[in-house]
Amino acid sequence: MGISLAVWLTAGVLAGRWADVAWGWAPWGTLAGSLVGILGASLNIYQIVRRLDRDQKRADARSHDDDPAP
Repeated sequence: MGISLAVWLTAGVLAGRWADVAWGWAPWGTLAGSLVGILGASLNIYQIVRRLDRDQKRADARSHDDDPAP
C-alpha cells in the first residue's frame, strides 16, 4: 500500500509539474496533479483493502466448513 501511495503521488506531481512548465500553469498544475495522485492512491488502496477483506472472509468460511460438528 505504501508503494501504491508513493507511485500515484509521484506520478501526479510529475504530471502537474510538466503541465506547469508546458502551459505556464504554475502552481495549479502541481496542485491538481497532487490531488489526482492522492485520489488515485486512495482508490487503489481501497480496492486492495476490499480484496484482502473478501479473501479473509473466504478463508474464514473455508475454515468453518472444515471444523467437525460438536
